[in-house]
Amino acid sequence: RRRSTVPLEAIPGARRHYVNLINVIGDRWSANLIALAFHGVRRFEVFNRELPVATNILSGRLKRLTDAGIFRRVPYRQTPLRYEYCLTARGEDLFALFVMLLQWGDRWCDDSGLGPPMELIHRPCSARLHGRVCCDACGGELRARDVVFHDVGVNV
Repeated sequence: RRRSTVPLEAIPGARRHYVNLINVIGDRWSANLIALAFHGVRRFEVFNRELPVATNILSGRLKRLTDAGIFRRVPYRQTPLRYEYCLTARGEDLFALFVMLLQWGDRWCDDSGLGPPMELIHRPCSARLHGRVCCDACGGELRARDVVFHDVGVNV
């Protein structure tokens, strides 16, 4: 399906910020580009080699993610001019989301029976990483049934 051309401001409701999130990372190519960036991929040719996507679509997604502030383009060669796509602070803040998605996939999408395809190691302590989302006040692990969404009247 084609992407909607309706501007975000025209979408009714206080929860339109969910729509904005999906517009940034919700299609498979954008999510894969961000995930590859967490693996250290930065150059168009490498993204193109790693993903079975047409170059025009790849260019469009990289541009959209750059325009959204997820990537910044940094020249690495002047002749001919070539760019790397580096995660910004805004892009790096998506890391926890990708860790949680990876763990969810390991738990619910392993049809092979071989277990997780990769292991995450926390470099400072060398321990195997299992991410979790915790309350910053009490340290308890967050579960959807334990959270109340309270609208604060901000029209996002």
